[in-house]
Amino acid sequence: MENSKKFVKYISDSISNMSSMLYDSSSEIHEANSISDDIEMSNIDTLTSQDWSKNNVCDETIIIKKSEYDKVLNELSFSRMQNNNYKIKEREYVRMKNDYDRTLSFLLENNQITNIIPPDIVENNMSIINDNDINRLRATECRLKSHIKALKKDLFDSEQRADAFKCIAQNDIEILKEEILHLKQSLHSERERCAEYSNKMKRLEDILQSRCEENIELIEYCKYLMR
Repeated sequence: MENSKKFVKYISDSISNMSSMLYDSSSEIHEANSISDDIEMSNIDTLTSQDWSKNNVCDETIIIKKSEYDKVLNELSFSRMQNNNYKIKEREYVRMKNDYDRTLSFLLENNQITNIIPPDIVENNMSIINDNDINRLRATECRLKSHIKALKKDLFDSEQRADAFKCIAQNDIEILKEEILHLKQSLHSERERCAEYSNKMKRLEDILQSRCEENIELIEYCKYLMR
């Protein structure tokens, strides 16, 4: 009887510990998710501009304000970090849940519990285990499934936010490309105008030089006549 209680207490405590871990992690995730809009992005250890450029090759050089570029890049990096953390925690929780499910199925459904507890104790206390502890374990399982479902929803929301940030960044890049094209056209027009002015100045300088030479000849001729 004492061994049976110890065994049941061991399984119950293990399930309770896992449930507590999930509650704590879920609370931290929801709290981080609720303040993510107001979080100071400069305090997040995200990718730098150089690291992002190594993994994202662009055929054209885009001119953008550094503050706006870093803001978009930090938001994307933060969303990626959240997605990765959610995926890692979800895999770990699913693995732990599956381990407990297999253990309970092996011990209770396949009657392997008799290898640990004597058959007479199992027979006398099976109704107690089924009525109390198993129901509690099933309730814990339902709570764990609810937590996993909530984590999946958080993951989906984070992916949606990352896609939205990506669309915003893409739109900004398209706008900047149009501005750069316009600036290139303006620069080409200015260069043509400068070349035209340069040619005009060259012609005027030649005319001025010719007039100067004519004036010198006239002065010399006047001096000759005044003798």
